[in-house]
Amino acid sequence: MKEMLKGINHISNDNSSKSDSADTDEIISTRMIPHRGANISQLMPALKENIHNSMASAIQDEDSNDCEMTPSKQLINPFPLKGPQCLFKKVHGTNNVQCSDSESKGEQLKSGKHKLYKPVLLNGDKGRDYKDSEEEVKAIKQGMVQIKPTSSAKIESSAYLLLKVTKQLKMIEAETCSLQTTTEAGLKVEVKEQFSELEEEEKIDLPPAFNGEEEKPPQDSEIWSHSQGKPAPFHRSNIDAWRLPGQYIVVLKENTHKSQTERTIHRLRTKAAKHGYMTELLLVFHEVFKGFVIKMSSDVLDMALRLPHIEYIEEDSSLFAQTILWNLNRIAPSEQKMEQYTPPNNGDLVEVYLLDTSVQRNHREIEGKILVTDCENAPEEDGTRFYRQANKCDSHGTHIAGIVSGRDSGVAKGANVRSVKILNCQGRGTISGALAGLEFIRKTLILQPYRPLIVLLPFAGGFSDTLNAACRLLTQMDVTLIAAAGNYKDDACFYSPASEPEVITVGATNNNDQPSITGNMGTNFGRCVDLFAPGDDIISASSDCITCFTSKTGTSQAAAHVAGIAAMLMNADPNITVSELRQRLIHYSTKNAINDVWFPEEQRLITPNRIAQLTTPALTENQLLCRTVWSKRSGLAHSAKAIAHCNENEEMFSCSSFSKNGKRRGEHIEETHGMKKCIAHNAFGSQGVYAISRCCTWPRAECLVNTSSVDDGGTIQMAGCPHKGYLLTGCSSHSSTKFSDTVIPRANKQCTGQKETTSHATCCQAPSLQCEVKEQSSTGFTEKVMVSCDEGWTLTGCSAYSHGAQTHGAYIVDNTCMVIHKGKGAVAIAICCRKRREELKYDPNVNYK
Repeated sequence: MKEMLKGINHISNDNSSKSDSADTDEIISTRMIPHRGANISQLMPALKENIHNSMASAIQDEDSNDCEMTPSKQLINPFPLKGPQCLFKKVHGTNNVQCSDSESKGEQLKSGKHKLYKPVLLNGDKGRDYKDSEEEVKAIKQGMVQIKPTSSAKIESSAYLLLKVTKQLKMIEAETCSLQTTTEAGLKVEVKEQFSELEEEEKIDLPPAFNGEEEKPPQDSEIWSHSQGKPAPFHRSNIDAWRLPGQYIVVLKENTHKSQTERTIHRLRTKAAKHGYMTELLLVFHEVFKGFVIKMSSDVLDMALRLPHIEYIEEDSSLFAQTILWNLNRIAPSEQKMEQYTPPNNGDLVEVYLLDTSVQRNHREIEGKILVTDCENAPEEDGTRFYRQANKCDSHGTHIAGIVSGRDSGVAKGANVRSVKILNCQGRGTISGALAGLEFIRKTLILQPYRPLIVLLPFAGGFSDTLNAACRLLTQMDVTLIAAAGNYKDDACFYSPASEPEVITVGATNNNDQPSITGNMGTNFGRCVDLFAPGDDIISASSDCITCFTSKTGTSQAAAHVAGIAAMLMNADPNITVSELRQRLIHYSTKNAINDVWFPEEQRLITPNRIAQLTTPALTENQLLCRTVWSKRSGLAHSAKAIAHCNENEEMFSCSSFSKNGKRRGEHIEETHGMKKCIAHNAFGSQGVYAISRCCTWPRAECLVNTSSVDDGGTIQMAGCPHKGYLLTGCSSHSSTKFSDTVIPRANKQCTGQKETTSHATCCQAPSLQCEVKEQSSTGFTEKVMVSCDEGWTLTGCSAYSHGAQTHGAYIVDNTCMVIHKGKGAVAIAICCRKRREELKYDPNVNYK
C-alpha cells in the first residue's frame, strides 16, 4: 500500500439509517486525508462491508440496547457500524479502561470472535490461547489480553488495524465504559504506520480517492515529506580515510517512542531481506539519542532514508587517540615534538619499490597508494602443514608499507609504493629472488626512466658479493637503496645488502633512544650502519583486516622510517644524488643520543651514534656536508693495511688513522683509476689499524694530494696547496719505520712535519669556500682531546700532534675532531670550512684565518 493516512477527522450523520432499528443506530462517517494524491478513502467501498462484518461479529451484543452511544460523544471510527455497540479493550501501555458492567460487556465480545481472532497474553506468554469462552471473557475483562487477527484471513488484518487505531482516539465513551487515548497527532502517525505495514506485509493496493479532497501537510512535517519520496539527510566523515562504509548510525526523531524504534528496525531489516541484503543490528540507543547502529549494504541506504521517523543517517567512521605515535614523534623536528606530526611535504613525487612479502593493498592505511607488480620470486614455504593464510602472507609487507606512506602511521603519507614480492608467507626469501627483484626494477627503469625513486630492502641475508654488486649497479642509475641492518645483534657488515657501502643501512632504536634488543635478538651495529631510526614496538597497518593495526619490532621498520624521510627530502629536491641524500640524512640526524654501552666494546667507536630525524626549514643550497667513513680493521701483520673509500659523487677531503694500542705507522691518500683511497699502515705489535676518510659533497669540488719531499741538499719541501683556487682541507703523514704525530696544518695552506715522516696535503679546488684552522691542547693527563668547528662551519680535516708519546690517532665524530692519547702534550687540530660569504671577493690570502 503506497499511500498512508495523514490524519483522521470525523463528522456526524444523525439521520443515516440502514436497518429496521434505525431510530437507535448511530451512524458515524469519517473524512480520510490521504498522502500525496492517492486517497485512502477510496478503499472504503472495497473494505467497508468486510470491516463491518468483522467488527460487528467481534463486538455485537445479544442485547442491542445495553450500550448506547450518547449523541454528544460519538465513536470516532473510520467506518460506520450498525447497531448500538460498545468497544472496550486494553492495549499496549494504556491502563485507562474502565468497565463497570462487567458481565454484559464480556458477553458483547463473545459472539463469533473465535472465527477471526485469537487472544494473546500481554504479560510475556504470547503463545497461550484461551479456548474456553468464559475464561476468555474474564481475561478480556481484566485487561490481560489483546485481540489480534489470526493468520487465516488477510482482510482481518484491516479489521485488526481498525481496532489498533481505536487506541489512539481521544475518547470512547459508552453507557458504562470509556477509553482515554493519545492526541490526534499521535493517531495520524499510528494510522500511517499501520497502513504502511499493510503495504509491506499484505500488499493491499489502494484505488484512487473517491472524494478528491487532499489536505496539505504543515511545512515542517518531516514524516510527510519522507513518505512523499523525499529522503532524510545522509552524512559521512569529511576525511575519506576514516570512513567505515557499510556501518551506519540511524538517528530517529526526538519524540520517537521505543516501540516505534523497534518497529523501524524491524521494517528496515525486513525491507533489506526482501531485496536479498543481510543486515546486522549492532547497537540500539534510547538515552543520548533515539536510534540504532546497523551493518548493511550501501544499496539499502536509499530505502532506509525514506522510512518514517528517520531524522538522518550518518555513516560510521573511525576516531583515534590523539597521541602522536612515539616513532613519528621521535623523527619529527624538535619544535614539533609532543604536539603534532607535520612533515614538510608528503613525498607524493617519489616512487618506493618495496621488496617484501605481498601487501594487503585494500587496507585503509595504504589503499590507493599501492601498486602490486607482476614480479614474484618467493620460495615455497617450509613444512608440509603450512597453510597460506592471506593475513599471514601479507603481514610484513603491509606493516612496512604502512610505515612508509600510511595515512595515520606513515612517515611520508603521499609516497607511492610498488610491491615486489620476494619473501614468502613465512618471511623467507633467497638471494636469487632478491636479484630477480632488482633485475625487474632495472628493466622497468630502462623502459620507463623515473626519478626520484627509492628501493626499500627490509630484509637481511648472509654476505653476498653478487647481491651487493647488483645494489651498487642500481645506485649508478640514481636509485636510492635503503636496507635493514639486520636483527642478529651482530656486525652489519656480515650481512647483505646491509654491507654494501652504496646502500643506506639503518639500525633500530627503541623509544628511549637505545638499541632495540629483544631477548637474544637485537639490532645489528658497526661501521656499515649509516644511522639508526625507530624500530621497536612500531604500530602500523595489520593484514588481519582492512582497518586493523599491529605492533612490530625490527630493523625493517627502522629502514621504512628512513625511506619515508628520504622520500620527503627527494620530494623537495628531485635531482638530489644518492650521496647528497645520505649526507643530508646524517646532517639532520640527532647526534649522541644512544648509550653505546649496549654495543660490544670493539664496535662502540665505529658505530654511528645518530638517529634519523626530519628538519625544518630545508637545508640551504650548496651547504658543505661531510661524513666519516671507517674501514674494517686491518690484520695484525706489520705490513697490514686498512683502506677506506668514499662513495661515488663524494670527494675525500682528508684521511686519518687510529689504533687501539697506539701502534701504527700513519696514513696517506692514494688515487687509483680516479678513485681515492685512504690507506692506514699497521705497525709491529699492533692489534690492527683503522683508516678513516672524511667524505664530503660540494658542487664541482675537485681535490688532489700534494706530498712533501726532501731535495738533494737535505731540505724538506713541505706539502701544501700552492695553486690558485685550491684550499687545504686535510693533512696526513706516514713513515716506513718509526712514526710520530708531528704534522701540523697551517693557515698558509701547508702541512709541516719532520724529516722522518712523509706528509700529505689534501687540496680541493673550491674557491667559493673559506676555511680556518682550530686547535685544542690537552690539559694535564687527559685521555681525550677534542676540538669542534663553530656553528655553520663543517669539519673537513682532523690531525693529531704530540710533543711526547705517540697518540692512538685522530678521528672525526660528527663535527668534532677527537685525539686519543696517554700522557700529556697532545693537540687536536681541526680544519673547518664553510661557504664563503658573498660580500668577500676572492683573495687567496683570506681563505684562511
